[in-house]
Amino acid sequence: MKFLLATLLLALAHGSIAQDDAFRVLVNKGQNAIRTGGSWTPVKIGAVLQTRDLVRVAPNGYLGLVHVSGKPLELKEAGEFAVADLAGQIKAGPGVMSKYTDFILSREAETSTNLVVTGAVHRGNEELVLFLPDARKAVFLSDDLAITWSAVPGAQHYVVQFSSMFGDPLHRVETSDTAVVVNLNAEKFKEEDNIITEVFVRDNPQKRSDPSMIKKVSPADRKRINAALEEVKAETLSESALSSLLRAAFYEEHGLLIDAATAYRMAAAAEPGVPQYREAYLAFLRRQAAVE
Repeated sequence: MKFLLATLLLALAHGSIAQDDAFRVLVNKGQNAIRTGGSWTPVKIGAVLQTRDLVRVAPNGYLGLVHVSGKPLELKEAGEFAVADLAGQIKAGPGVMSKYTDFILSREAETSTNLVVTGAVHRGNEELVLFLPDARKAVFLSDDLAITWSAVPGAQHYVVQFSSMFGDPLHRVETSDTAVVVNLNAEKFKEEDNIITEVFVRDNPQKRSDPSMIKKVSPADRKRINAALEEVKAETLSESALSSLLRAAFYEEHGLLIDAATAYRMAAAAEPGVPQYREAYLAFLRRQAAVE
């Protein structure tokens, strides 16, 4: 009887600790710290913040937190914050984002232990490579997609060309960057389910990528995925870097690699001063190159 009572009390104690959990740390930049009890310790990716803790954001620091309900929260201002007060800012939700938080943290651990095949993206110093999955996986759901490619030494301008399966030109973009964002729901693309994409150097058209096909998600899959995506969007209403990162995890886990690339790139662009977002984007590109 005493043993059963002790076991029950221990289980209740663990339950009360779990109920105190408020946030997990997903992104960290700077000398940020957590105070649990009387001591301050450096923030680590994946750390759990409990309601009784204090968190200190350093000058020029940044914290990307995910509440236990799944809602993201960014801290950009220097200062000390009571975790209970931060949790009070969060409206309760269904908590559908927890598995995508775990997905991101597992990828972060994979990158930090150097399991990602680095350097696999580039196939040569001068070869122009489109960072797109092969045709079997090159499906997309979103309207706005980022198309990215490797830089060619000395190239000043690139041309991105979109064509139908039969070679009919659909759209053409010139840029000095190594990426463009294109709305594939525009009128010129509406009747096309399969789109051929290629990139070449404007002043040297011989330097060009191999053509790559991208495909719209089938109507049946679109309905199924959109139902799950609506729950994700409800948890990530803002266009913050952290929200984009969580949506990227959703897309990647659902095999929508082109949409994932766009979301990872949006996260990196939203917070260029936080290296972890760009590192997550580059790690994603390396993962796709490694498995092709």
